[in-house]
Amino acid sequence: MRSQGVRQCQERSQGYGRSFDNDLTWSTVTANRDLSVVRKLLMHPLLLPGFNDSGAHLTNMAFYDVNLRSLQLAAQGGDADVSYMVKRLTKDAADVFGVAGGTINLGDIADLILVDPKKLAAYDGEKNVQRIYREEFAHEQLVNRSDDVVKLVMIAGQSAWENNAFSPEFGQKPMGRLLRAQRASKG
Repeated sequence: MRSQGVRQCQERSQGYGRSFDNDLTWSTVTANRDLSVVRKLLMHPLLLPGFNDSGAHLTNMAFYDVNLRSLQLAAQGGDADVSYMVKRLTKDAADVFGVAGGTINLGDIADLILVDPKKLAAYDGEKNVQRIYREEFAHEQLVNRSDDVVKLVMIAGQSAWENNAFSPEFGQKPMGRLLRAQRASKG
């Protein structure tokens, strides 16, 4: 008799049935274990932080808080390092990809996030990973909960997230726009 949680896979491979234990879960650190090394790399001018595979592995990895973690590590060096990291995550990334963005100059259509620096300092992404069922995927997804860290998200001047919840307009009306490269990057 099979233990609970094991199901027989309907597929047959070389005449043998395969079974999987759906109740088995484990966690491991696959990279970035030494945060002092991570910080040194993130602050290096030749590394582009924020350019990662966020969302590519929604069911088995939750790596999409890299921007918050980058800001958190930068904060260890004070306001000048935070300012540098904001530039790296916005203007520098826009420049590399040749898109008009990453600035908040007069007349810009800007996306904006408001981060609580005290909550960010206390944030532990590894301890805030949860599994939630997502109807659109018809299965569970790993998510990093950063509740209370990000107070507000605005897309093209419209509120998309506030007080730990999506705005009623989010997903109901278009927000923002597709940014197309205006020119090839210098690099």
